[in-house]
Amino acid sequence: MGSRSPIGNPASDNDAMTLFVGAGVALAATGWWGVLLVLQQGASHQVLGLSVLAVGVVGPLGMVLSRGRWSLRLTQLAMGALLLMPLLTTPGWWVVGSVAAALALAIISTPWGQVGLRKLPPAAPIPDQAIVLTLGLLALPALAAAGQLDSDGWGLVLWAAFVLFVAITYSRAMQLGLWSARLILPLVTIPVILGSPFPANMLTALGTAALVALSWHPQALLAITEATPRRVSPVPVPPELVPEDLLRAAGYDSSGRPIPDPTDE
Repeated sequence: MGSRSPIGNPASDNDAMTLFVGAGVALAATGWWGVLLVLQQGASHQVLGLSVLAVGVVGPLGMVLSRGRWSLRLTQLAMGALLLMPLLTTPGWWVVGSVAAALALAIISTPWGQVGLRKLPPAAPIPDQAIVLTLGLLALPALAAAGQLDSDGWGLVLWAAFVLFVAITYSRAMQLGLWSARLILPLVTIPVILGSPFPANMLTALGTAALVALSWHPQALLAITEATPRRVSPVPVPPELVPEDLLRAAGYDSSGRPIPDPTDE
């Protein structure tokens, strides 16, 4: 039995072993489905596979590294999406990936599979708008490709590569990523919408419009902007409220007067 961790802190690695197992199975399911999709014929399958890998890896790694509850929710959503993947395509050996996704979802949805997750939010949390924008950009190519798996155009591949580039640059707190999402993404998505069949064009248009609108939210900019230190006015503190050792270390006696320097005599 592992030692009990303080309130709000992650449990020890021994206590969180089930969490690690669930995250590992989720990574395996994501990798299996991603490879199967990338190996299929048609550019749309490759786009869908890369987007599945991009989104599906973030959650399990977040569970292990940051121990945040957002990573649990994201992993649950990703595993649920993988369970629905056979409705779109059934490549060879897809059953293995679906069984792994179901097993991972079962493990991380139990109380034992969540031991080790942080109970309290971090001291400097990332705004929700920034998290949703980054994850939405990673998932947007999958949304566009899911409705046109018969398509084999390279235009969709190039567009998906640009969207993933925007997601990566924004996640690295680069202004280039934010302004690309605000200004360039809607422009380069227009040809994709016009060249996509229904309902893929509607899904792509709605998803892009939502992400562009979110990119203009003030919190999306604040998340990648360093906070400017504010000038504060000093507040006098009575000497009797300050520990004597701190006063002496600063060169003052218990009454708040400077201690004479013997070398000045």
